[in-house]
Amino acid sequence: MITSGMVRIAQSTTLGEAARLMERNAVGILLVTDDLDEPVGVLTERHLLTATAASRHPDHGTAASFMAPVLVDSDGAPRMPDTDAAARVGISLPLAA
Repeated sequence: MITSGMVRIAQSTTLGEAARLMERNAVGILLVTDDLDEPVGVLTERHLLTATAASRHPDHGTAASFMAPVLVDSDGAPRMPDTDAAARVGISLPLAA
């Protein structure tokens, strides 16, 4: 279960849409989800900066292209990437059965 009040976006969300959501919600990180609304990664302000530096037009790149993906450990348990932003918002995922 996600315990934070993070703003969720689909993998197909454009970088421009993501930036506008960050601005509107005054957040620096978004939770990227798949078609089943399962977390697959996070998109941070740093990712948007990287995309801009690569001359990516914000309405052509997608969240899936620049996000930090959810990692799966050797026991099959999902965990969020080791980013400062992920640690600051206190994300927790369910343990694998």
